[in-house]
Amino acid sequence: MLAPAVSTVPNRTDLSHGLGWYSMEYMGTRLNWHAGWCAPSVSANIIKAPEQDLTFIIMANTDHLSVPYPHVDITYSTLGQAFYQIFVYPRQSGRAVPEVNWEAGDYALIDQLSEVTDSDLRQILERELWAYRQLFASVGKRDLADQLLNVHRQVYPGSSPSDPDLYTCQGLDYDVSPTLVSDQVQLTEAELEQLAGEYILSDTQANSVGPPPEARFEAINGKLVVAFAGGCVDLVAITPTRFTTPDREISVGVQMNGEEVERMMVNVGGVDAVYVPRE
Repeated sequence: MLAPAVSTVPNRTDLSHGLGWYSMEYMGTRLNWHAGWCAPSVSANIIKAPEQDLTFIIMANTDHLSVPYPHVDITYSTLGQAFYQIFVYPRQSGRAVPEVNWEAGDYALIDQLSEVTDSDLRQILERELWAYRQLFASVGKRDLADQLLNVHRQVYPGSSPSDPDLYTCQGLDYDVSPTLVSDQVQLTEAELEQLAGEYILSDTQANSVGPPPEARFEAINGKLVVAFAGGCVDLVAITPTRFTTPDREISVGVQMNGEEVERMMVNVGGVDAVYVPRE
């Protein structure tokens, strides 16, 4: 149940799901977890560090224990970070993680984070920064989310490409099987680049729960790739303005205004969301 799945796709390492549980190795510690929610009313997280006999369970009357964060990596959750920093890391290393007020100004955050030189602590705080950026964006605090983006660029200019990246998305390096999507069409680089950009939820959905608050579309190696919080997915073109994933879990419809994208209509697992270009 706790063994991560193995992919037949070469070099794919993002499958952390076993039989019902997520499982990963993080800085020498095994973490197992599960999250769930029913929008907009409830959500829960259970996180285990079995080697230290630790279990953390939290339940809430809101779906925001789960919605803002990538589910494949609990260390990009504010609650996952709190559990790891307070209970796991001090036992493992004998050291404490510096506390950071992520709502402080740019200069204060840059100064504090720049003083941290230990590589492990820098990695922990970088993931906490990412988690708070997603949290702020998900509740409409886009000024704070943008502030953390700027802080990250200043403090972590050489961020490891093996981590979910804030700015670029490599996509999954494999060809979509025509047996999975038989009606795909090939678009030119110019057609794909026309759709690339950063998008946010429209004003009518900015305070809704469920859809990720931000989405980024990129044209990479002849494909359109969509990046949500910490994860990248290749899309297959059905028409120049309709896209889907091979498993049909995500579908995208593009509404154009001349040569500009006016909105992206995205359906993820049956949940509809409308995204507009970030100004």
